[in-house]
Amino acid sequence: MKVNKEALDGGDPAPFSKGGVDTWKAGTLRFTEKGPYLYAIDLEKPIAGKVIPGVTPVQGSTICMLGSNKKLAWHQNGADVVLDEIPNPLPCDYAWSFKIHVSDKSN
Repeated sequence: MKVNKEALDGGDPAPFSKGGVDTWKAGTLRFTEKGPYLYAIDLEKPIAGKVIPGVTPVQGSTICMLGSNKKLAWHQNGADVVLDEIPNPLPCDYAWSFKIHVSDKSN
């Protein structure tokens, strides 16, 4: 909980809409949102090449894994984000959270 607190505390379940994040395509990912950020919480140990479906970050934004200060290399593939790298070592043993800037709104 210590590492992933930011993704859970005060966050809301991410809204799912046609053309956006789709729960059945997300597999082991669960989503919350807080302000301009979407948190993709992976319940399976992530590896490079991880696809986060239906997410479009703000242009020029960075993606990081909570518990790590490393900015992750990623690219957009259609409507999906593909993480080109994952921190090594991972910052925790279970439930890894990716912080993604998806909006210019402040709250």
